[in-house]
Amino acid sequence: MASGETNTTHTKDQLLAIVDELGIRYETDAPVGKEMTWYGVGGTADVLARPAGTAQLSSLVARCHEQGVPVFVLGSGANLLVKDEGVRGVVIRLDDPSFSQIKIDGTRLTAGPGVDLFKLVLECAKAGLAGLAH
Repeated sequence: MASGETNTTHTKDQLLAIVDELGIRYETDAPVGKEMTWYGVGGTADVLARPAGTAQLSSLVARCHEQGVPVFVLGSGANLLVKDEGVRGVVIRLDDPSFSQIKIDGTRLTAGPGVDLFKLVLECAKAGLAGLAH
């Protein structure tokens, strides 16, 4: 397999072995399209993983990469269409509270990858920040 390619022929048991070994909460055949997107249409994910922090997230992504398992990160589901056939591989949902932290120190903002954008903008406005920039 060439670098950057993924093997899409993993069995569900192989995917479950990864999340089980890492102790990550998960669901199988999770209705990501119908229940986790704004449009409410589409299929299921083979495995929906919910890591409990950056250590589990890092380990999960590394293990999937090593084994050529496709990985998709699901945010709030805005502007996302899921094929009716679903998503093969591992979908990661960053809904653990550790991913939703916002820290404002003067004019410096640090936001976790699971922060809701609307909440982030409100917190910035409350702190007197004028916008989001790198």
